[in-house]
Amino acid sequence: EKINELFNGYLCQNEQASKRRCEDLLSSLSAPMMENLKQGFYAKPGGYDLFCKDLEDIVKKYNSQANKEVK
Repeated sequence: EKINELFNGYLCQNEQASKRRCEDLLSSLSAPMMENLKQGFYAKPGGYDLFCKDLEDIVKKYNSQANKEVK
């Protein structure tokens, strides 16, 4: 019973650390895109295509860097 309590505690800590790492990774990867949104970079002809390409790049980078995380 004591081992299960310890295991569950470590599992919870691991999940929280994993979630924080993934959130930090997403924030850093999406920072340039967020700046482009603020500056209206995508609000022009062809902007939607640029937005989709940038979003796809962020997703690819995220998946390649976060594929071993629990959360």
